[in-house]
Amino acid sequence: MQRKIQNPLLAAIAEERQAAGKSQERMAGELHVSRAAYGLYETGERDWPPGVLERTIELLASPRLRVLACTACGTGVLAGMPYLDRIDRHPVVQREVFVAEAEEAQGALTALRLINKLTPGDLDASDRRALLEAAVELEDVLVAAVALKCELARRFGAGLLDEARRLHNQKLLDRGYWSARGAAAAARARQSA
Repeated sequence: MQRKIQNPLLAAIAEERQAAGKSQERMAGELHVSRAAYGLYETGERDWPPGVLERTIELLASPRLRVLACTACGTGVLAGMPYLDRIDRHPVVQREVFVAEAEEAQGALTALRLINKLTPGDLDASDRRALLEAAVELEDVLVAAVALKCELARRFGAGLLDEARRLHNQKLLDRGYWSARGAAAAARARQSA
């Protein structure tokens, strides 16, 4: 009897594997591990060996799994970010959620009064509340943006995320927001991951 999976990432791996029409045995073969070992990884009864989780996500070509893995890792901008699994996954609905969150964030950011305020000591209680509200709204935008991007990639091709990342990186370079040295370091980090 298989135990109930508590980890959202592990549950999502099982769902995405089944949606892709792949058995645990097939996944195990593609990963070069035994079927029994794969079953233990997927149920959380055994830790994933280095690289096997990443390869599983790659084989399933699931943007959702990429986001869940990133949010579960505890590092980076997506660490701890929820995946919006309780809203309709249709791209139009996802887009409307994102637009609503972006409008709320714009309002909160517009309300900030930070002229001549450069350190925490420059903020009064009202400034701190407004800054906290703006930060919460920005978190909402990030979550909605990731959900929308993942759904678009899921429906229209997983390569969308990679191409979008490449174009975005070039845009950052072109605008002077990112140095060529920083871009090269990020590329090396991605290749070694």
